[in-house]
Amino acid sequence: MNRLRRRVATVLFATAMAIGVMSPLAAQAAPALIPPPPATFKAECPPTIKCIVMPAPYVANSGNIEDYGNYDITNRPTDMRITSIVIHDTEGNLQDVLKLFKDPTAYKSIQYIVDQDGTVYVMVPNKDVAWHAGNWWYNSHSIGVEHVGEAADSGSYKPAIYYASSQLVRYLTGKYDIPRDRAHIVGHDNMPAVRAADVSKMHVDPGPFWNWQQYMALVGAPVLPSGSLGSGLVTVAPVWPLHKEQVTGCFPETQSCVQDGLQSVNFVYLHTEARSNAPLITDPVLGQGTTNIGNDAARLFHGQTVAVSKTQLDSGGMWYQTWVNGVQGWFYSPWKAMTAFPAKGKIVTPKADKTTIPVYGQPVPEKEEFPANVITAPSPGSFWIKPATPLPYTVGAGQRYSLGDKNVPNEYFYAWSSTGDRAQFPGDHTVYKGEQKYLQIQFGSRVAFVKAADVNVTEAK
Repeated sequence: MNRLRRRVATVLFATAMAIGVMSPLAAQAAPALIPPPPATFKAECPPTIKCIVMPAPYVANSGNIEDYGNYDITNRPTDMRITSIVIHDTEGNLQDVLKLFKDPTAYKSIQYIVDQDGTVYVMVPNKDVAWHAGNWWYNSHSIGVEHVGEAADSGSYKPAIYYASSQLVRYLTGKYDIPRDRAHIVGHDNMPAVRAADVSKMHVDPGPFWNWQQYMALVGAPVLPSGSLGSGLVTVAPVWPLHKEQVTGCFPETQSCVQDGLQSVNFVYLHTEARSNAPLITDPVLGQGTTNIGNDAARLFHGQTVAVSKTQLDSGGMWYQTWVNGVQGWFYSPWKAMTAFPAKGKIVTPKADKTTIPVYGQPVPEKEEFPANVITAPSPGSFWIKPATPLPYTVGAGQRYSLGDKNVPNEYFYAWSSTGDRAQFPGDHTVYKGEQKYLQIQFGSRVAFVKAADVNVTEAK
């Protein structure tokens, strides 16, 4: 949060009110103030793990209520549904990350941190919005879980981490009615950007060495074949530890992960042709995929379901062609260690009269659906109000993608000050809802959203 941007926005708010631009929210007789955060709170944890409450700060920095940290107070799931769990890693040790999240000027927070010994630290109540995903809609509709480790270190994630985290996520998905699948239990590396400028800046944790196969089994949702051959959908499911790929850029950063360059990973590479020595595909924004650990341009991760365009058999297995971020790529599933299973589900494709359709990083109202006194673009680069804005990708005619969620809330949680004072900031701490219906799809290695009016949805055969 940038103080200058907030001050510019304050001036714009005052100007809007001075010229008589008012809304029912601004005209309320008794402005609603958000309640002060408790000094501590009760951890939402299952009895099978150890949880320690360590509250993140909620304060105005330098006495400026427009510049505050480290999360937003609301009343989820009453105000907004919690639809997802986002899996992160800390990229540092426990003490450093606790210090970071205890600093209100860091403007970062999380609900849970899982240490390497399985101890869970609870920093933000689940009813409130933590700042963790790099996508405001996902912040507003998810619970974030950090894990002490580093994406580039294949030895980071200890058995105690997987056990404690899976117990926690099993509990949370049950409590908040979150589907136990990879469309709703997602990595930070599956988060979509909100706007074009952010696409190349999105995070890549927990990365290739997070054992999604083991983790989802522990959560109670192992990835298993669910469809018939030729269904039109497959779920990516490389077998750990049999599936190995070359990954470079790991610790130490100048070397491959292991001497021969192969390492057990949770993803498959996407090639331009159905052969292992074909180049990796080129993402329209990120460029050509590489083996570098931080380059996800040509990868699909364990548990992600994709639509099949073509198949090609050889003596050792099956090649699948699928659509990825508007282009096509091939990945291999050997008979001895299959990397994909037929899947049930629904397929999303553009309506017949559409040459291309836009893709979005968050399902939020259009600019015109916000009240006039809520400034939607207070200053260049502001990240607080981002109306529905297409990403620099499109879905072309005839392309098919897997439906991840058909019940996506179209809403934007607007939070501006640490007090929620609607007299000073009209509409502050309010959830604005849009009329447009959105669908979540699996769009390459990240999820994305399309407008339901633009597509047809069919059952996979």
